[in-house]
Order: sequence, then C-alpha cells, then structure tokens
Amino acid sequence: VETIKHSADALLSIINDILDFSKVEAGKLDLEILDFDLSQVIEDTLKTFTVIVRDKDLSLNLEISPYVHKYLKGDSGRLRQIITNLVNNAIKFTDRGHIRIRVTPAPDRSPSNHLVMFEIEDTGLGIPQETIDRLFQAFSQADTSTSRKFGGTGLGLAICKSLVHLMDGKIGVRSEVGKGSTFWFTAALPVGQFIQSEHSTATDWSKEFKGKRILVAEDNMVNQKVALLTLAKLGLNAAAVANGNEVLVALRESHFDLILMDCHMPELDGYQATRAIRADASLAYRNIPIIAMTANALVGEYDKCIASGMNDYISKPAKTEALARKILRFLPSGATSDAAKKPLAGSAPVTSKSDRTPIYDSFDTLDETALDDILLTDGKYDLVSFKEIVDQFFSDAQTRMELMRTAIITQDFAVIVNNAHALKSASAYVGAKKYSAICLELEGYNRGQFWNSSSEVFDRLMQEYKKLKLALEKLYESRKSLAA
Repeated sequence: VETIKHSADALLSIINDILDFSKVEAGKLDLEILDFDLSQVIEDTLKTFTVIVRDKDLSLNLEISPYVHKYLKGDSGRLRQIITNLVNNAIKFTDRGHIRIRVTPAPDRSPSNHLVMFEIEDTGLGIPQETIDRLFQAFSQADTSTSRKFGGTGLGLAICKSLVHLMDGKIGVRSEVGKGSTFWFTAALPVGQFIQSEHSTATDWSKEFKGKRILVAEDNMVNQKVALLTLAKLGLNAAAVANGNEVLVALRESHFDLILMDCHMPELDGYQATRAIRADASLAYRNIPIIAMTANALVGEYDKCIASGMNDYISKPAKTEALARKILRFLPSGATSDAAKKPLAGSAPVTSKSDRTPIYDSFDTLDETALDDILLTDGKYDLVSFKEIVDQFFSDAQTRMELMRTAIITQDFAVIVNNAHALKSASAYVGAKKYSAICLELEGYNRGQFWNSSSEVFDRLMQEYKKLKLALEKLYESRKSLAA
C-alpha cells in the first residue's frame, strides 16, 4: 500500500509540474495578488518538511530580518511553491547538517521595486560549476543519475525561474562541491495590510507550555515589556531582571525552566552571567537551558554565545511563533529529545549586506503591523499595553538621543554605539524600521567607519524620530476600533 501511495504521489507531482510548465509556456500563468502574512506563509510551508527533516536528522531554520515587513502583497501560493521546491531540493541532497532559510531586503531594493531576497542554504552535496548554467533549464538536472536516484522531472527549477520573473525578481545559486549550495531569489513584494490570523497563538501553545516558567534577562525596558507580553500570549509564566547579577539572584530564589538572555547588559553581561551559571557547582540550575536574545546579529555572535555556555540564539525582534518554537526545543518534557537540545548548526545569525547597510529610503517610517503580533488576540487589541510600550520607547529614545548628541560633540564612541544598539532593537519592536536602520548605521560608524558622517546621520535620526512620533500617535487612534 505504501509503495502504491508513494508512486501515486510521485506521478501527481510530475503531472502538476507539467501542467504548470505548460501554463508558463503558453503565457497563461497569472499571479493572484493578495495581502499575506510572510512569516505565517513560510512557517506553514516548512511544517510540511517536519517528518523528513527529523528522519534525516537535519536542522531546518528560518531567519527573517526585522527590516522585512510582516504583511506583504503578492501571490503567497506561488511564493510557497518556489520555497517548497527549493527547500525540498535542499533536503533531498543533504545528508547531514542544516537547511537555513533567510529572508532579507534585497541588496538592490528601492522604494519603487520593493524587492525581498530569499536564500535557501544547505550543507549538502554541492553542484559542479560546469552544470550550474543549465540548472534552470526545463527537463535539466545536475547529472543524469539524479532523476534515477532522487526522482523528479527536472522542471521544478525552470518553473521557479518563471514564477520569479513574474514577480519581477531574479534567481540564482552559489555552490561548492562537498560543502553545499545556496539558492536565492528576489521578488517584488510591496507592503501589505494587516490580516487577522486564523490561529490563536495563546490557544495553540498554552498546552505545550503549561506550568513552565521563564526568566527574561533584559535591561532595555521596551524590549523587556514586549518579551513579557509575548510570553504571556504563549501561556508562559515569566519574570524579568535587568542584568546578570540579578539573574544569579533570581535562580537562587525561584524555580525557572529556561532563561532568555540578552547579551549586552550592565554590571554583568549575558556572556559573563552564563559562564557564572555553568561554573557554579552549588547552583541547582547550572544546566538550565539558556537562549541568547540579541539585536547584534553578526557573523561570529552565535559562536560567542555557544562558547559562553548558551544553548542557542534568536535575534531580536523575535516573532511570537519563532520564539515559541525555539523555547519548545529546550523545555524539559518527554517530547524533546536530547539530540534536539543540541545547538542548531543552522541557527547562527548571518548579517547580509542588505542587513548591515540598509538604505534609508527603502524603508517606511512605520510598519503598522509590528505590534499586532503581540497585542492582537482573538480579534481584540491590547491598547493599554500599546500605550505603555510606546510611551516607554519615547521616554527611552529621548534620553538616549540626548546622550548621543553630546557624545558626537565629545567624540565618545562607546556612548554612541551603546545607545544606538539599544535603540536599534527597541525601535524595531515598535515597527520603526527606518529609525532602526539609521541606528544600525550609527552603530557601525562608531567602529571606525565614516566617523565624519556621524553628525549628518544623527540629524536624520532626529528628523525620523519626529515623523515616527506622529505615525505612532496616528496608529494609536486607528487601533482604538480593535480594542472595543
């Protein structure tokens, strides 16, 4: 029966590929342009690979840049088809290691093209350079033995190429034999409108997290407030502290099942606190799972976290669903195996060119849907928490910008980078994408780059702050209808 079912599924896949390719060739394949939730679409797509990834002992990880809007406008079904094809190929040709999906603003993004880049990276066989040129041709595969060993028509990538072109994008691949491949594509996806999710996040996760308690170590009050609201929405009991010393005190006084640890805190930072926990033989919770939460998503940061004794890493601002899945892997339960608790090879943060040097003009002042992920539950909006978060952000931003203004005059580089770093993540949480991008630029300048331009960039930050304040005040008024 299983053989018959497998053969039928394979035949259906071939027929669907041929039908799609025929539509493309005839110019009759049209896109259905609708608003959609990007993270929801990708996460739902990846769920279909859960079993095969587990069976092959691979890790499958998703990283969505905070500079990509949550709600976009495009054909989510065709986007899902492209991602499914590329991820399926990656899993098919990977026997060990990871598959990582990264979503970032495209390097050539502009206000007029709305380009988003998708990268599917694997640690598989790799592709010889002499065969790459024909990969995207119809009925073509890397070599003649591929179809015999893995099946398929050789139409998948040709269809992906056609779909990407319909989305005004490009597609390509970087590969090295024996090390793996990264298939990438871009698509023009303008900012969409808010969509009420069909799922209630608290209802979905509360059974998994029943009776569990989380310690949040975070010195930024905006980030701390958002983290506590997110965990409450997931049905988790949580407490918060502001530095590493307070973490050690909290662990001695109360029971916690997991720590979400900010890396950059005063007095005792996240790395030092983690090392202290792991080294203290008298501490009952020395083996407690610790997940790093940091806005410093640079190459090497992941290794630094793991070297200090942390179990894994998630970049801020973290989406509710992504945070829930990350926490679930490490909570003590019969459903989570020891193998699953090992650091994921694919969860190391990678900052692409588009993430490190964002183009101001390619970002809107405000992503109005950023806080909806946390504050909207079952159609009702938590307006009280919205005001608390935004008021805290304004208060913190004013103080930090004054410190930065003085530091630019006195050329106190450390003050600029510390405050820019803090404002970068806090502003991303409230949806201030352009403001966050400017903070990222200032943070980079302090490291010896373009110091002469820092005053000019700070002036842009001040101008953007004024626009942001008006935009958030307007958003508050518009969300009142959802709070009733």
